Amino acid sequence: MYISDIKDGDFGDAKGADVFTCAEFDESGDYLAAGDKSGRIYVFNANGQARFFLIS
Repeated sequence: MYISDIKDGDFGDAKGADVFTCAEFDESGDYLAAGDKSGRIYVFNANGQARFFLIS
């Protein structure tokens, strides 16, 4: 999956930059964290496509 494939996300300069290399849900299944090759970590609401945090 590419970052640019996620609809309605505002990823600034990260858009299309890298491929997600890992992903994991939290214990409740409500949130999904994904990391890319550049070391950025994205946290999403698993029920939608809203990004909550970008850790770079």
